[in-house]
Amino acid sequence: MLQRVIVLLLVLLLSVQMSSCKKTKLIQGQTQVAEPVLIGGYEKKDMHFKVQIGAFEKALAHDDVFFENIVGEEVRKDVNARGLHCYSLGFFKNYDKADAYEQTLKTRGYTEAFVVAFGDDNVRIELPMKEILRLYNLAK
Repeated sequence: MLQRVIVLLLVLLLSVQMSSCKKTKLIQGQTQVAEPVLIGGYEKKDMHFKVQIGAFEKALAHDDVFFENIVGEEVRKDVNARGLHCYSLGFFKNYDKADAYEQTLKTRGYTEAFVVAFGDDNVRIELPMKEILRLYNLAK
């Protein structure tokens, strides 16, 4: 008799606990992730995008002909781990705006331009862009 009471109490406790759990609906093909999603160690709110227009072994002068189609825009120079001088423009919290700016820069002659991701501490996120975008789209 005591065993039956204990079993009934356990069943009752489990059913109460399960009914009080937050229910989430998973859509086929999507993954449920714990918050926050980290993208190269950064939360989505703590990162931004720029468009890189070139990388060179030696630093370019500010008045180099390479920059002739950049007027009134700030060009940022970073030196990467391999010692290349990387030049980028823009500051976008939204990837789509950075992508649109990339297309604009390509029409200005910077045909090798591409979007790069940075943490808000201006450290480049060294992951393939496909993976960055996958995580970026999962994050809220």
